[in-house]
Amino acid sequence: MISFEETIQKLRSEGFKLTPQRLAVIRYMLGNTEHPSALKIHKELRRRYPTLSFSTVYNTLGMLEKIAEVQSLHIFDDYINYDPTIDPHIHLYCKGCGNIYDIMFE
Repeated sequence: MISFEETIQKLRSEGFKLTPQRLAVIRYMLGNTEHPSALKIHKELRRRYPTLSFSTVYNTLGMLEKIAEVQSLHIFDDYINYDPTIDPHIHLYCKGCGNIYDIMFE
């Protein structure tokens, strides 16, 4: 993911309205290495933004994917995880700990 300011500029150029809740989702994803699901992001950000809707989180992630700032990972059947690392790489899912890891190409 590029800088926060560049991301905001790209979103504005697409006509995306930037609310405090949407900005919180964008900040949450900057440099995030956990590959969170929209549900996890929603759950964590609702502590600070009680009126944050799941659809806001989901739609913001969709817009970030549209402008190539995150990629969606279809590892599980029930939900999608998101990754701000858009450089070519593969993902390793550890069944033991449940984490998803980036494996970068050299």
